[in-house]
Amino acid sequence: MQVVLAGRDERRLEAVSEKIQAHGGKSTTISGDIRNRVDIDAMVQHSLYTYGRIDVALINAGVGCALGLEHADDADIAAAVEINLLGTMRCLNALLPIMRLQKSGHILVVGSVTSTLPWPNDSIYSTTKAALRHLVRRVRREVKGSGIGLTEVVPGVIDTPLSAGLKNFPKTSAAAVAQDIADCLERPIPTLITPSSYKRLLLAHRVAPGAVASWIARKSAE
Repeated sequence: MQVVLAGRDERRLEAVSEKIQAHGGKSTTISGDIRNRVDIDAMVQHSLYTYGRIDVALINAGVGCALGLEHADDADIAAAVEINLLGTMRCLNALLPIMRLQKSGHILVVGSVTSTLPWPNDSIYSTTKAALRHLVRRVRREVKGSGIGLTEVVPGVIDTPLSAGLKNFPKTSAAAVAQDIADCLERPIPTLITPSSYKRLLLAHRVAPGAVASWIARKSAE
């Protein structure tokens, strides 16, 4: 693949780009903030100018908020909604017309198991991720027959700075999740739950939500 890396941290973008090129790949970078529509449009246009088309887009920007709603200030609430939800909506709004003209494309939106599973003090973050689930399903209907595919990526607890406060849950490496996403590009599916062990936990929650909620609460309190 010919890769465009986009985000706020130019140093980290360049570091990843250098790794891609060291392994014989082709990549370019552009800095930008998903909260800014001008930046989103610049990212999209940079991709088109560099490679001529956009076949795959992974929308992965996100911010957590480990506070109950009553303890959060307005900035916490606004940041979660602006980055996790509105940023994704704006990216989709910018990408879909291009892919419709191409009559092909695959967009992956990174959600979270918290959209279903009841993590303590997670009402703000989990609400934005639940909204993303609804968004992906509705947009999938809007683009039916266009050649555009949408996948909701549903990660469990992944070993990233976002999960640093979760001490008693097993964590999956970011590399393992990246491999699952790469596999999904080869064999697209509507929903990618990663790691796959969370399928059992989500099924258990469907059958016995109270028991799963109690287990998560205990683990969080340990």
